[in-house]
Amino acid sequence: MKGDLGIEPAAPTQPQIAPKNGRLFWVLPHYLTFENRDQSGPLSAKTKFELSAKTMSDPVTISFICAMALIGQARNSDPSYGQGLRGYAKRFGTFYADTGIGTLMTTSVFPTLLHQDPRYFQVGKGGAWRRVIGSVSQILVTRSDSGEGQFNYSVIVGEAVACGISNVYHLRDQRTLGHTLDRLDPFMQSRSFY
Repeated sequence: MKGDLGIEPAAPTQPQIAPKNGRLFWVLPHYLTFENRDQSGPLSAKTKFELSAKTMSDPVTISFICAMALIGQARNSDPSYGQGLRGYAKRFGTFYADTGIGTLMTTSVFPTLLHQDPRYFQVGKGGAWRRVIGSVSQILVTRSDSGEGQFNYSVIVGEAVACGISNVYHLRDQRTLGHTLDRLDPFMQSRSFY
């Protein structure tokens, strides 16, 4: 009977998998920020890995890493890397590897293994204080693939594993517990700015 009246049943709404813009401040790549938690279905393992690849191959991500390596070169951080093109290449490679492994562990590997959602869901309503609390709390609490809140093992353990892996290619004098924890701290701090 519905067909006789020209009325078609409403199409089911598709869950939001990819963000509309994927950029912070219209420049910085961030493909994991979403506005509406209720319209977002679970991500497949393939999609989680695609988001990591998209982030790490983004021209702005690569430009940012180039700039950070240039700052390290100018400050002569890690003097054993030396100066010149060779020193710059070592700094770039180390920073790219740190960023790439951290992104892969926290966006793809651990979210897939632990069935957690790596996306950041914006707090849409409320004042500035509520939004800050919402942002910082997502470091510790995330959504499972089934939609339930749970401890964010993917970020905490993923960042720790990434920093541990980085000891393989960092200089020998940087493989101490103190240096490893220093590398972990900026990762955790950057999570609250999403």
